[in-house]
Parts: sequence; C-alpha cells; structure tokens
Amino acid sequence: VVEEGDRTLGPWDCSGMTGIDCCLMIKHEVRDIDHQNNAIQCYLDYKPGTLKYYEQQYASRVRIFETHDGHVAETPVVG
Repeated sequence: VVEEGDRTLGPWDCSGMTGIDCCLMIKHEVRDIDHQNNAIQCYLDYKPGTLKYYEQQYASRVRIFETHDGHVAETPVVG
C-alpha cells in the first residue's frame, strides 16, 4: 500500500486481470481521498460492437418515462 499524500498515480499494470480485479487493485493502492474529498473511481469501458459494449450502453440503464408535468407515465424499463 502506498503512503497517503501527494504522489503520481499510475500507470498500473493490469495485464492478465479482469477489469474488476484491476479496479480493486487500484482502489487498494489509492485508499485516500484527494484535496476535493474525491475517492478514486473505476469505469469499465468496452470496445464498440462487443456484447459488453451493448450491455453497457443499453442494458445497464433504466428508462423512466415522464409526462410534461414531471409525473412518471409508465413502468420504468431496463434498456
């Protein structure tokens, strides 16, 4: 574990790891918050055309249909 305080972050060697494992390694290394009280966050990004990309773009969203006056008009759906 790296000491808290000012330091250079990355690059990290995540070769052979899953995205989740890489994220966990980075979060384990960077446990403290920055000067604006933000903790490091991971975002898994996928190449266009892959199933993971499609799921990230569409299946992970919840669509909420709202009327002109701000009331929910239909049951929210995933996708």
